[in-house]
Amino acid sequence: MTRTHPLLRFTLPLLLLLPLSARAAPEPALTVLVYPNPGLFDVGADGRVEGAGAELLARLSTVSGVPHDTRAVPAARAQAMLVQSPLHCIFGMSRTAEREPLFSWVGPLASGELVLFGRPGELRQVRGPQDLAGRVVVAQRHSQALAWLVAHGVTVHEVNDLVTGLRMLRAGRVDYWLVNELAARPVIRHLGGEPLQPLLRAGRVDLYVACHRELPAALRGRLQAGVAQLRRDGELAPFGLR
Repeated sequence: MTRTHPLLRFTLPLLLLLPLSARAAPEPALTVLVYPNPGLFDVGADGRVEGAGAELLARLSTVSGVPHDTRAVPAARAQAMLVQSPLHCIFGMSRTAEREPLFSWVGPLASGELVLFGRPGELRQVRGPQDLAGRVVVAQRHSQALAWLVAHGVTVHEVNDLVTGLRMLRAGRVDYWLVNELAARPVIRHLGGEPLQPLLRAGRVDLYVACHRELPAALRGRLQAGVAQLRRDGELAPFGLR
């Protein structure tokens, strides 16, 4: 009768398991940074991010097969965090000539109009940026709304989030609020109050997932294929893309 050496009896099962363990190793997850936004990205007491935007990212993860963790942080902090790791991304950034070479882009995932809101009962007409001379407009930092105002020489009060901007407008601390309507409507519903006056539409803005520029090409390709699938299935229609 052939006897197996005791050492082989111990090591052989381990050797057989090694390939299975390698295949079962979890794929590194992306960290997708988002800006707190009631209705789109609600942040619970435990830090968990929920809302329609979080559900959209979860669907993208499912169809692309790319796992991710969602973290809600202010815009300025998200910008600083993005450069820390090739697996960091930000959802909700507009794609501009200045930003183009700085990031690896996926999308678009959403599209909305820039809308200038006035306070309830506002009677002044605004036909263009020339009518904003001498007025103060509130806008979110690192947003396309802010860039539009700066490009047209309008006096801007910058804030970290849309809730603060809306509250400043309602309190009469600024004259107007320029914002992407897609993000603004849930905030307006969340805070309630009298209806706001949309006074000017300043163009449509597409919103992308902007990732670290060294994001592995294979991951970007899978994410982009996932976006295409969501669009074909009509899942981006509620976010302005048909």
